[in-house]
Amino acid sequence: MLEEEKKPRRLTPRELEVLSWLCDGCSNKTICAGLNISMGTVKSHVGQVLRKLGASSRLQAVLAARDRGLVVNVQS
Repeated sequence: MLEEEKKPRRLTPRELEVLSWLCDGCSNKTICAGLNISMGTVKSHVGQVLRKLGASSRLQAVLAARDRGLVVNVQS
């Protein structure tokens, strides 16, 4: 594995925003409406968040975000 691939990748401001909505338990449809972006864009952002956090599900992404201090007020 290349050294670059081992480094954690930073989330963009928009990805952090989408992650916050995920932590609130929001669906893609709710995120789409709340951020006024298309469903395809939401799906893309969610996919990037999952990939960058090394998560295979939304729940794993939320837990990883909590563990890394990326979000606050996430229940254990």
